[in-house]
Amino acid sequence: MANYNIFSFDNSVYVFGQNSHGQLGLGHNNHINKPTLLMQDPTIKSICCGHSHSMILKENGELFVFGDNSYGQLGLGHNNDINKPTLLIQDPTIKSISHGYYHSMILKENGELFVFGYNKYGQLGLGHNNDINKPTLLMQDPTIKSISHGYCHSMILKENGELFVFGYNKYGQLGLGHNNDINKPTLLMQDPTIKSICCGSNYSMILKENGELFVFGHNYYGELGLGHKNHISKPTLLMQDPTIKSIYCGHSHSMILKENGELFVFGGNSYGQLGFGHNDAINKPTLLMTNKTINFHQIQQTSIIWNHNNHTFYPKEFKERIYTFTLYLKRNQVNTKLKIPKFVLFEIIKYI
Repeated sequence: MANYNIFSFDNSVYVFGQNSHGQLGLGHNNHINKPTLLMQDPTIKSICCGHSHSMILKENGELFVFGDNSYGQLGLGHNNDINKPTLLIQDPTIKSISHGYYHSMILKENGELFVFGYNKYGQLGLGHNNDINKPTLLMQDPTIKSISHGYCHSMILKENGELFVFGYNKYGQLGLGHNNDINKPTLLMQDPTIKSICCGSNYSMILKENGELFVFGHNYYGELGLGHKNHISKPTLLMQDPTIKSIYCGHSHSMILKENGELFVFGGNSYGQLGFGHNDAINKPTLLMTNKTINFHQIQQTSIIWNHNNHTFYPKEFKERIYTFTLYLKRNQVNTKLKIPKFVLFEIIKYI
């Protein structure tokens, strides 16, 4: 959902892309069109990007924030943008960090879930609609299994299958059967067979262990895959296929990956994001390719911690694009001090 990228490899963090709010952390607000070193640190645990603000978590629990802070989404107690990594908190019990467009969440090992930032639609779940510029406790529950964010709505899944939703609901993306915003975590369903949850910009998906895939919310681009463009305010069965391995929700397009490597795509396609060589939207799951090496967890994040073997997951088509772009760099004698590994070039390709 972001127009910039932060990734880590070889114990170093590199950044590039849009930088209007200092979200690259380089000490200035100039856009950067090639990977640029931000820091060297072998203890980076995770990196997270919102629309224009960033977080970097280290193994010792140091959490650094930078970028857009218009709504207090950096949690620093003020609303000034920050263009350098700035320590928010140090706590070795931090389990994970996550972002919506303009709000942030911190989950600790004991189940304490802290929220802060933009809250116009109640997406912080605090029972009001006031923005918050400091980490504020939403709940404490050690059984929290996963959290997913859209533009301004959130889903929290617990180990017992309780699925809570809150935030923006204009298109029914909370699945509650109406279009009213909700400012407190509200139980949508309880089903211990829920395998995974995923939020797009203004829509949502729920995948169960038996392969039932439910969709709801915004559907103008056909991103729900139901064969029409009507918004849906209740979880609606898209398909049942026990071989579904994982699901992916983008801004307005979706992907379904099956165990046999079949990759189905649908939704908005203005920029060719469905990969078919045209720009027409598609409102039903349509087979793009079959490749058993595809692995969503490598491409689903807006910021990625790389290792030397990640590039082997990319299908042949992606590798061919990387090879072509490598030749482009050589033939045009691009002057860069950074030797860019091939598995990183794919990330650059997404922005050209």
